Amino acid sequence: MPVPRPSAGTGVPDKVAFATKPTLARQVIAAALDAGVPVEWVTGDEVDGADPGPRTHLEHRGLGYVLAVGCDRRVAVNDGRTLARVDDLADRIPNAEWQGAQLRTRREPRDYLWARITTATTTGEHRWLLVRRNRTTGELAYYLCWSPKPASMLPPEEWASRSSRSSPRCTRSVSTSSTSRSHR
Repeated sequence: MPVPRPSAGTGVPDKVAFATKPTLARQVIAAALDAGVPVEWVTGDEVDGADPGPRTHLEHRGLGYVLAVGCDRRVAVNDGRTLARVDDLADRIPNAEWQGAQLRTRREPRDYLWARITTATTTGEHRWLLVRRNRTTGELAYYLCWSPKPASMLPPEEWASRSSRSSPRCTRSVSTSSTSRSHR
């Protein structure tokens, strides 16, 4: 017996094929760029951050990105020689390396600390992990970032805070010890 389409009865035409959220995002971004819409940066939630496809597509198109990832995501450090979980890297950030920024939202200001860890694997590459820590709760959020050119720390923070679904699946309080980092 044939299996009914998930979209049966929803009004979605039969000619519309199923596509994952990251695939749809790539299609929308490509259409916008092809139409001449000026875009320099893209933000995305954990679904986009977990899939390497959007990152590769954005880099190929020369678009910077700030994409949320879960605490168990592994990134390359030490010039690509070491893979480490982002939450383990965050635990090693000395207190002096966190930078404060209060972000204004429609509801209320949000007070965060931010830290940036280089994850570039080649010379001249602009790739990093951005870690956000809530000053009140200690909750952490993680973002993979890439830019076709050097970028300051402030703009990605603003963009990450504006991403509508950038909250991580896994949160925990950060250690306050100021252990020195053994990564780059």
